Amino acid sequence: MRTLARILKLARVDLEDFQKDKALLTREDIESAVTDAHDFSVQRGLEPATEEDLTEIVRQLEKEFNTYVEPGEGLYDPTDHKPWLATRRSNIEWRFWDRYRRLMIEDEGRPGHVFDKSVGVVTDKILDSLEDPTREGRWERRGLVAGQVQSGKTSNYIGLINKAIDSGYKLVIVLAGAHDSLRSQTQQRVNEGVLGFNTVDAFSSTGQSPKTGVGLKSGPFLRINCSTTVESNGDFSLSTAKRALQSLGGDPVILVVKKNASILSNVYRWATELTHTVDPETNKKIVQKLPLLVLDDEADYASVDTSQKKLTDDESDPSKINGLIRKILDTFEQSAYVAYTATPFANIFIDPKAKHSSVGNDLFPEHFIIRLPEPSNYSGPIRFFGLNEDTDVGLESVTPIPTLRTVDDHEGWLRDGHKKTEVPEDELPDSMKTAIQSFILSAALKQLRPIKNKHSSMLVHVTRFKDVQEGVRLQVEDYVEELRVSVRHEGVEESGSALSELKKLYQSDFLTTTSTMMRQEESRSECMEISPWYEVAVTLSSVLDEVEVQVVNGSVKDSLMYSSRPEGLTVIAVGGDKLSRGLTLEGLTTSYYLRASRMYDTLMQMGRWFGYRPGYLDLCRIFTTSQLVTWYERITNATAKLYREFDIMAQLNKTPKQFGLRVQQHPDGLMVTARNKSRNAQSLRVSFAGTQCETLLFDTSAASRKANWDALDSLLTACLVKPDVLERSQVASVEANVVIDFLNSYVAHRDTGRGLPKPLVDYIRQCTHLDVPELENWIVMIGSRQGTGDDLLTTPSGKKLRSFDRAPSPELENQVMESENGVRQPRVTIKRLVSSGDELLPLQKGSEEWERALGWAQERFDAGDAKARTRPTRPSAAAERMVRDKNTGFLMVYPLNPEKLLHKDLLQEVTTHDDAPIPLVGFAVSFPQSDNDLAVEYQVNSVYWDAMFDDEDEGAQDEQQA
Repeated sequence: MRTLARILKLARVDLEDFQKDKALLTREDIESAVTDAHDFSVQRGLEPATEEDLTEIVRQLEKEFNTYVEPGEGLYDPTDHKPWLATRRSNIEWRFWDRYRRLMIEDEGRPGHVFDKSVGVVTDKILDSLEDPTREGRWERRGLVAGQVQSGKTSNYIGLINKAIDSGYKLVIVLAGAHDSLRSQTQQRVNEGVLGFNTVDAFSSTGQSPKTGVGLKSGPFLRINCSTTVESNGDFSLSTAKRALQSLGGDPVILVVKKNASILSNVYRWATELTHTVDPETNKKIVQKLPLLVLDDEADYASVDTSQKKLTDDESDPSKINGLIRKILDTFEQSAYVAYTATPFANIFIDPKAKHSSVGNDLFPEHFIIRLPEPSNYSGPIRFFGLNEDTDVGLESVTPIPTLRTVDDHEGWLRDGHKKTEVPEDELPDSMKTAIQSFILSAALKQLRPIKNKHSSMLVHVTRFKDVQEGVRLQVEDYVEELRVSVRHEGVEESGSALSELKKLYQSDFLTTTSTMMRQEESRSECMEISPWYEVAVTLSSVLDEVEVQVVNGSVKDSLMYSSRPEGLTVIAVGGDKLSRGLTLEGLTTSYYLRASRMYDTLMQMGRWFGYRPGYLDLCRIFTTSQLVTWYERITNATAKLYREFDIMAQLNKTPKQFGLRVQQHPDGLMVTARNKSRNAQSLRVSFAGTQCETLLFDTSAASRKANWDALDSLLTACLVKPDVLERSQVASVEANVVIDFLNSYVAHRDTGRGLPKPLVDYIRQCTHLDVPELENWIVMIGSRQGTGDDLLTTPSGKKLRSFDRAPSPELENQVMESENGVRQPRVTIKRLVSSGDELLPLQKGSEEWERALGWAQERFDAGDAKARTRPTRPSAAAERMVRDKNTGFLMVYPLNPEKLLHKDLLQEVTTHDDAPIPLVGFAVSFPQSDNDLAVEYQVNSVYWDAMFDDEDEGAQDEQQA
């Protein structure tokens, strides 16, 4: 043990010096430093280390030194505010912050340079954006901090609380979700990271030391008061507060409370009874000279005003939770409100002008919006679901890690759209059994690794109904017991036995997945070499004995209390809403998730598998449907584009009010957030100019395929294509009416969004009728794959061409969606239609336009607006659209091989003249840059709407009642 500590210390010192000259260290750099440190230690008489120990030290150092954090971007409004932290910093005793920082680095193992950048620097920015608590007079600040799900928001706001108390804030109220479990979990984090003692032990006088977390660090005792505890009944109590907190303004006070109307009413009553005056002008209570900080965790849930009731033209009657938060803030003469959320869509839709005579301004983050940076070791949506390249906004493609497993056998067990009375009676589907086996293996493998986090959790989220959850729990518990008995008594790996099934899964899945991820540079430092089967087999019985199956919902108290099980909790958590908001599942490795939502924010919050998986990322598995995978892919891309636009606006020093956050509606009907949260959002038709629209979603019905095949044939005729074989794609010049005729004949899936023909036709027609006409001339590319053989398709007029292969995205072959009127509309989705290079066909290489487009692309790269790895050597598609004449449009049409996209039963429904299955037909329209304005639909907040023209409600009932 002494040898390993010495090697680690020596290697770290060498690497710290070496890293001064290099941004990131290679594995070879780290291995060399560890070898040198080992040899030096052995020469000084210490015992040699094993190869396994040295490999683990290399992995630990690789993670530590190659974890990096990009700077967090922010939007700020300097009105009536001056940065103050730099002036006061040297005069502030950072006692609370210092011991929290030491806890995170010394006890939690956070690399110092990473913690200082991801928490230290960012909390300075947030604190500086709040008001100086020593400033006299009335002031208020409203802000938003956005960070990915499970990315470290709690660590950030615990750090902010410590700094706020050090700088002079006297009352801190943490709004910790709407469930007891989340409030209790947050209270525990506050106890460990701010207070330094367990409040329940302090109040009950058990004789046990109440010290915990920062309270165990060396240094002076820091006085701070709190009347809330981790117990399920430990929320704010008026009677307890009157006994424990008899004054305000002396020692700082912190409260951790639920977003509950009666709780917040009592907080207001307590604070105003202790100290207030009455404003003679408004007759309202005012608490003076007592700077208040309100931290709103999961701020898009319950806090947003969902009321539809109008009092006057200028005022709405706010929903209860929203009104009480505003009332508390409005009552304090000096107040700061910071909203924390991973899904800020609802918050940015708040009307910034909304006021109320009794409760004050709404919660729009008018003074700042700050985006938390994710350290490179964060496993978020992009790592799990990948990212499509988008050269327009500078996004590069990312391949997801191999942890997704598709579920398609659950309908007979628990159908989509089931009722609360439909408790499952059929046997667990094979996919659920495999998921449970996967969890058992991951827990066993995790125990065999030197990992600090001893907890192992599995998430089962298949329903929101409590009776159904209980039925699922019983079935899961029965299957775990079946495995437990089988493994304990078998002792041999007989064919078909539980042990043999586990071994088969270990060999077919875990060995290959870990091997793949260990070879990938992006994931290697979060993984470890897999233990041999004989070690795993010995561990399985004890793991199965430890497994608990718990329901986690509003009817269960004190569930998942990880802090009370320091030796490690191995749990399968079955739940719904309570598992989808803020609650952290410690050591989560396996997720079985079927519950769909059509809202961006709800889906992202349900993804509890996001976060940090140090040393066991390769053991994680997500079992879900192909539909949900597709939705997560699209939400991931939409969110990446949103944050990219945010970063660009931050570089331009825009304020939250100036920044109109736009969230594009997706083609399959996903909603940004619940309708009652976005009632201030508008549908806005944004210009097609300078954009490209392509069909990614197709109606696969026989009638639609035939209509589109005929439309392609008519287009070939209009383009004067001869009835010969198209050996390669052919380009023609036509007038606008030819393109309009094609689009009018094309039958698109109703949910195809930007690819719907009608708004495209409307835009083209309006452009051609301008005083100075645009889009009168068109370049048309008819795609035909190069090749040989007899794989030609014949159109009705006798023209022959070859189709292109495109893969469904992912595994969506002939997915069927049911519309509201009961009509079933088959569909398929692809990732990308346009072939590489086709977008530049209007440009001739070496021409003046080519050079202009290349120059434009290079200027964007040089200015940092593009995220390409190297300086471009050819124009981008966006650059081509920038330089193309405004009177020239570009249409690309592709016949797609149906055998790659359709179920075999559909292939023979309709055929070509050669009796070959009729292909799907896709098109892309590329518009040149123009000043004209029409027609992509976005949901936009009122700030964006004003800027343009002046210069399913899931969870709603729960939130109203919270």
